[in-house]
Amino acid sequence: MLRSIMIAALVLGVPAACAYAEGTDARWLHGVCVKSYSSASADEQAFCITYIEGVADLMLWNCRLARERVSAGGLANEADRKAILSLSSDPATSFVGSLGMKHAFLDWGNSHPERLKLPMAAGVIEALREKWPCSLR
Repeated sequence: MLRSIMIAALVLGVPAACAYAEGTDARWLHGVCVKSYSSASADEQAFCITYIEGVADLMLWNCRLARERVSAGGLANEADRKAILSLSSDPATSFVGSLGMKHAFLDWGNSHPERLKLPMAAGVIEALREKWPCSLR
């Protein structure tokens, strides 16, 4: 069911993604996500949530992959562990939905305005990793 909703949001968000192709930094995405609360545009809401969910899916996959590798004796190198954990998050253990992840990103942007110059994906990665770090255990 969740996958169906995400696919529908992605399909609805495609026109928005094309229209928003000029925005490339986290400040821009933060603005779209804030605006989506007061705007009548369903495209903005869909774009914000779908973008953050897409990054979160990849981060969750990285976290699960890291756990598998560590349990199999891999990632023995501290640099390798640090690298994969920098791209990992585990919001699933907190049963967080898309709106919770959106709020985490907005809170992060409000708390770290100097970091909003990062690319969009990097900003979402920092926000989710800060709120729900991946544990290798």
